[in-house]
Amino acid sequence: MLVIILVKLNCNIQLVKLFSTFALMLRPILQNIYVKKKYNLNFKNVKSNYKLSSKNDALAQHIASVIHENTDIAVLTLFTSILEVSVYSVYLLVIRGVKRIVYSISDSVSSTFGDMIAKDEKENLNKKFSMYETLYILIITILFSSSLCLIVPFIEVYTKGITDVNYIRPLFAVILVMSEFIYCIRMPYNSLVLTAGHFKETKNGAWVEAIVNIVLSLILVNFYGIVGVAIGTLVAMTVRTIEIYNYANKNILKRSKVESIEKILLSFISIILVYIIYNQIDIKLDITYIGWFIRAIITCVISVIVVTLVNISNIRKLLKRGE
Repeated sequence: MLVIILVKLNCNIQLVKLFSTFALMLRPILQNIYVKKKYNLNFKNVKSNYKLSSKNDALAQHIASVIHENTDIAVLTLFTSILEVSVYSVYLLVIRGVKRIVYSISDSVSSTFGDMIAKDEKENLNKKFSMYETLYILIITILFSSSLCLIVPFIEVYTKGITDVNYIRPLFAVILVMSEFIYCIRMPYNSLVLTAGHFKETKNGAWVEAIVNIVLSLILVNFYGIVGVAIGTLVAMTVRTIEIYNYANKNILKRSKVESIEKILLSFISIILVYIIYNQIDIKLDITYIGWFIRAIITCVISVIVVTLVNISNIRKLLKRGE
């Protein structure tokens, strides 16, 4: 609300960002006040020599993650024009909106699994995680299959009238959406690793992801530009996702990976089918937000139907376990 008001008043960008920062600061301040009031925390008797285990490994993972997340923009800034950075940023704006939905789903259950791990409830953890895994994969498949079809039409509407650079990049859109989809696949397994405190064991994988992204992006940007950078991200995220997936199943859940692999494969098949069906249907609508919204409704209906039919056996298993 502050940003909208300040923009309407024609305030400069520095002032807008300053006040938006103040608004963001309200959340941790209010959370701090609430927690202290709600739980009556007393820090007077806390041991001064207490050391948080694995803090350096956790920090190393975080640094690697920050490097990985900012590699694409940095490489494009150094080796392409600012217009290509603009194209990347607009597409990333859409993808981050989708990822926020996924984060809200993933973050809401991580504490529950952490409690099960702390209590060593292995059987309960496996059962509940398997149910959550099925539901989670179904949701992100619907979200990202729809995004794959709708991102370019949205960009077309969003950048209508802008002629400084071509924003319509279907190949780049496909690679970017799929790389973020693969990133989201690993989030349930990554949550298990983090809640179990296995920072040291998975630290190297985080650095491998960052290094692979940097090296491939630097090589491919000279040949394929923005698409090359997206390929680097796709490969890096795939490598890290496989590593986290294997580690969580082997060392935390200690279960067979066959069931999960089947769910993920069906998810990819669903996305491909939705994309093929969408491109076979000739949806003639005006390049407006209303036209895009109608297209989005049609696409989401197609996605829900296809994902449900392809994953019908897993849905039945989910309903049976939930009884």
